[in-house]
Amino acid sequence: GMIDPDYSSISDYIDVESLNAYKLLLAQGFTEKEAFRRIKAKSRDNSRTPMQWSDAEQAGFTTGKPWLKVAGKLEEINVEKERSSEDSILSYYKKLIRLRKTYPIVAQGDYHAYGADHPQVYGYLRQFEGQQ
Repeated sequence: GMIDPDYSSISDYIDVESLNAYKLLLAQGFTEKEAFRRIKAKSRDNSRTPMQWSDAEQAGFTTGKPWLKVAGKLEEINVEKERSSEDSILSYYKKLIRLRKTYPIVAQGDYHAYGADHPQVYGYLRQFEGQQ
């Protein structure tokens, strides 16, 4: 799975909400460093970076200039590399999709929560067409 970009400057961001929030944080007395740290943690641009298809230039996303900079670590994190590993996040999601398509109960039916009063237990029962 892709990581948030490791941008080094507020000028790397395009998201209007992030830029406005940065100005507001400065007006509230935050230092540039602290304001930037907050934007870096929550900007919508974090989820808008180009898909990293390979470790090629621009992550194989385009031969042109992308809207945003590539997130980073594209030598380690890209679809081409994930396809070759059974333990990758891509492979994990493929297994989950296969499970969902094979067993309708995973996505359909009634959901009953159990153990809600226990902070370390997430228990539930799913029922669908006579299956549990």
